[in-house]
Amino acid sequence: MHTIFSHLALTGLLLFSGTAWAKSACVFEGNLQGLPIKDCSEIDLEVPAAEYKQQCEQNEKAFKEMGGQIRAYVLPACPKPALASCAGAMGSPGTVYYYLVSPQDLEKKKASCTKYQGKWQANATM
Repeated sequence: MHTIFSHLALTGLLLFSGTAWAKSACVFEGNLQGLPIKDCSEIDLEVPAAEYKQQCEQNEKAFKEMGGQIRAYVLPACPKPALASCAGAMGSPGTVYYYLVSPQDLEKKKASCTKYQGKWQANATM
């Protein structure tokens, strides 16, 4: 299920092709199908703040429809450090950071990141 989250977050990043006045991040935390989750997607594009916040909230709604108790909120940047990150997957101009992930799920996320030509970084601090 965490893989579905990763794809949703990356899909959300791909929707922005134009105008944040600075880096923006959407943090997701809570529970998804009984598992704790905390991930963050970050972009460095020119997207109006209100538009980015709306996209972040739409992803929150999608997780809730999948049975999650997720809270999504916008920050200027994703918190550091993270267990790992995936940058540029599917050609997106963003990075997804992972915080609460089992070692097994982290390996699945790494495989997915690599499959979609993303750059994987363990112990992400930047």
